[in-house]
Amino acid sequence: MNASPSPLVDVDWLASHLDDPRVRIADVRWYLAGKRGADEYARGHLPGAVFVDLDRDLAAPPAPGPGSSPPRSGCPSTR
Repeated sequence: MNASPSPLVDVDWLASHLDDPRVRIADVRWYLAGKRGADEYARGHLPGAVFVDLDRDLAAPPAPGPGSSPPRSGCPSTR
């Protein structure tokens, strides 16, 4: 039985699979201050990449308590 491939790949693997219809590229760049990921994505991104907003699409709404936000229920990475 083959192990599932990692969602993280190196540049050579990606370059050789850019035309593979099964490959999806998610651009999830995020900055603490001074830049917005969506703006940087609009300036340029890998061919075929889609922008995923970390705060809007992946993180739970802010809540009291320690720790980072868990993924939202039902987001693509938790299905």
